[in-house]
Amino acid sequence: RKPPQDRQHFEFDRVFAGEAAQDAVFADVKALVLSCVDGFNVCIFAYGQSGSGKTYTMAGGGGPVRDAVDLESWAVAASAGVIPRSCVEIFRVLDERAALNSYEVELSMYELYRDALRDLLADRKDKKPLSVKLAQHTR
Repeated sequence: RKPPQDRQHFEFDRVFAGEAAQDAVFADVKALVLSCVDGFNVCIFAYGQSGSGKTYTMAGGGGPVRDAVDLESWAVAASAGVIPRSCVEIFRVLDERAALNSYEVELSMYELYRDALRDLLADRKDKKPLSVKLAQHTR
Protein backbone atom coordinates (compact mmCIF):
# COMPACT_ATOMS: atom_id res chain seq x y z
CA ARG A 1 0.00 0.00 0.00
CA LYS A 2 1.37 3.40 -1.00
CA PRO A 3 1.41 6.23 1.64
CA PRO A 4 -0.72 9.32 0.98
CA GLN A 5 0.93 12.10 -1.04
CA ASP A 6 0.58 14.66 1.78
CA ARG A 7 2.47 12.48 4.28
CA GLN A 8 5.56 14.23 5.63
CA HIS A 9 8.88 12.71 6.57
CA PHE A 10 10.68 13.87 9.72
CA GLU A 11 14.16 13.05 10.95
CA PHE A 12 15.26 13.22 14.58
CA ASP A 13 18.69 13.09 16.17
CA ARG A 14 17.23 11.47 19.27
CA VAL A 15 13.88 10.50 20.73
CA PHE A 16 13.53 9.80 24.45
CA ALA A 17 10.91 7.59 26.03
CA GLY A 18 8.43 9.25 28.38
CA GLU A 19 10.14 7.73 31.40
CA ALA A 20 13.62 9.03 30.46
CA ALA A 21 15.33 10.80 33.36
CA GLN A 22 16.18 14.50 33.07
CA ASP A 23 19.90 13.80 33.58
CA ALA A 24 19.85 11.36 30.64
CA VAL A 25 18.33 14.01 28.37
CA PHE A 26 20.87 16.60 29.49
CA ALA A 27 23.77 14.17 29.03
CA ASP A 28 22.80 13.97 25.37
CA VAL A 29 22.87 17.76 24.80
CA LYS A 30 25.65 18.72 27.24
CA ALA A 31 28.41 18.88 24.60
CA LEU A 32 26.23 21.11 22.40
CA VAL A 33 25.44 23.38 25.34
CA LEU A 34 29.11 23.71 26.30
CA SER A 35 30.13 24.60 22.74
CA CYS A 36 28.87 28.11 23.53
CA VAL A 37 31.83 28.51 25.91
CA ASP A 38 34.06 28.09 22.86
CA GLY A 39 32.24 30.89 21.05
CA PHE A 40 29.58 29.01 19.11
CA ASN A 41 25.93 30.05 19.02
CA VAL A 42 23.71 27.34 20.46
CA CYS A 43 20.00 26.74 19.97
CA ILE A 44 18.02 23.93 21.52
CA PHE A 45 14.58 23.63 20.02
CA ALA A 46 11.82 21.64 21.72
CA TYR A 47 9.04 20.67 19.36
CA GLY A 48 5.92 18.62 19.87
CA GLN A 49 2.21 18.60 20.39
CA SER A 50 0.57 20.06 23.49
CA GLY A 51 1.14 17.88 26.51
CA SER A 52 4.11 16.03 25.02
CA GLY A 53 6.61 17.22 27.66
CA LYS A 54 8.43 20.16 26.05
CA THR A 55 8.17 22.43 29.10
CA TYR A 56 9.04 19.60 31.48
CA THR A 57 12.08 18.70 29.39
CA MET A 58 13.33 22.27 29.07
CA ALA A 59 12.44 23.74 32.49
CA GLY A 60 11.79 20.73 34.66
CA GLY A 61 9.03 19.80 37.02
CA GLY A 62 8.15 20.79 40.52
CA GLY A 63 8.00 24.58 40.38
CA PRO A 64 9.84 27.55 38.90
CA VAL A 65 13.19 27.10 37.18
CA ARG A 66 14.87 29.18 39.90
CA ASP A 67 13.89 26.52 42.45
CA ALA A 68 15.67 23.79 40.48
CA VAL A 69 19.17 24.92 41.53
CA ASP A 70 20.70 25.33 44.99
CA LEU A 71 22.71 28.53 44.51
CA GLU A 72 25.04 27.69 47.41
CA SER A 73 26.19 24.28 46.17
CA TRP A 74 25.12 24.54 42.50
CA ALA A 75 23.36 21.20 42.92
CA VAL A 76 20.41 20.63 40.60
CA ALA A 77 17.19 18.91 41.58
CA ALA A 78 16.52 15.54 39.94
CA SER A 79 13.55 17.11 38.13
CA ALA A 80 15.60 20.05 36.78
CA GLY A 81 15.35 20.34 33.01
CA VAL A 82 17.79 21.30 30.27
CA ILE A 83 17.71 25.05 31.03
CA PRO A 84 18.78 25.00 34.70
CA ARG A 85 21.27 22.17 34.08
CA SER A 86 22.76 24.12 31.17
CA CYS A 87 23.13 27.29 33.24
CA VAL A 88 24.88 25.43 36.05
CA GLU A 89 27.23 23.64 33.66
CA ILE A 90 28.09 26.76 31.63
CA PHE A 91 28.89 28.83 34.71
CA ARG A 92 30.85 25.94 36.25
CA VAL A 93 33.08 25.80 33.15
CA LEU A 94 33.41 29.59 33.01
CA ASP A 95 34.45 29.59 36.66
CA GLU A 96 37.11 26.94 35.91
CA ARG A 97 38.45 29.09 33.06
CA ALA A 98 38.20 32.44 34.86
CA ALA A 99 41.98 32.79 35.20
CA LEU A 100 42.43 32.28 31.43
CA ASN A 101 39.75 34.50 29.94
CA SER A 102 36.96 36.91 30.66
CA TYR A 103 33.51 36.07 29.36
CA GLU A 104 30.29 37.84 28.52
CA VAL A 105 27.15 35.72 28.62
CA GLU A 106 24.06 36.57 26.59
CA LEU A 107 20.90 34.50 26.74
CA SER A 108 17.62 34.55 24.84
CA MET A 109 14.56 32.43 25.46
CA TYR A 110 11.56 32.46 23.16
CA GLU A 111 8.33 30.55 22.95
CA LEU A 112 6.49 30.03 19.71
CA TYR A 113 2.96 28.91 20.52
CA ARG A 114 -0.02 29.02 18.19
CA ASP A 115 1.83 31.28 15.78
CA ALA A 116 2.60 33.82 18.53
CA LEU A 117 6.23 34.52 19.43
CA ARG A 118 6.93 35.50 23.04
CA ASP A 119 10.19 36.60 24.71
CA LEU A 120 10.28 34.58 27.93
CA LEU A 121 12.81 36.91 29.57
CA ALA A 122 11.04 40.20 28.80
CA ASP A 123 9.15 42.18 31.41
CA ARG A 124 5.58 40.86 31.39
CA LYS A 125 4.34 44.45 31.09
CA ASP A 126 6.11 44.75 27.73
CA LYS A 127 3.49 43.33 25.37
CA LYS A 128 5.14 44.38 22.11
CA PRO A 129 4.39 41.80 19.43
CA LEU A 130 7.40 39.91 18.09
CA SER A 131 7.72 38.58 14.59
CA VAL A 132 9.97 36.19 12.74
CA LYS A 133 11.53 37.49 9.55
CA LEU A 134 13.39 35.39 7.05
CA ALA A 135 16.60 36.97 5.86
CA GLN A 136 18.41 36.16 2.67
CA HIS A 137 22.00 35.16 3.16
CA THR A 138 24.47 37.42 1.38
CA ARG A 139 27.83 36.45 -0.03
